[in-house]
Amino acid sequence: MGSLREEIQRGDLVFPDQFIDFTRRREVSFHETFAPHSPLHTPMADPFSDELRKIFIASAQDLNIVHHTK
Repeated sequence: MGSLREEIQRGDLVFPDQFIDFTRRREVSFHETFAPHSPLHTPMADPFSDELRKIFIASAQDLNIVHHTK
């Protein structure tokens, strides 16, 4: 098993920048009830920290680890 992308081989390290949520057959919200607190919704436009990804990518480059930045 590997990736759907031919250039990503088994064992390669990938630093995702996005994802697709295929969650199905569950309640629309994580919140079963809204009392006593209002629900908090996390925006998913940019789900991963760019700063942390840059650190991970730089570390992989320094360690000569086969990796993909997206």
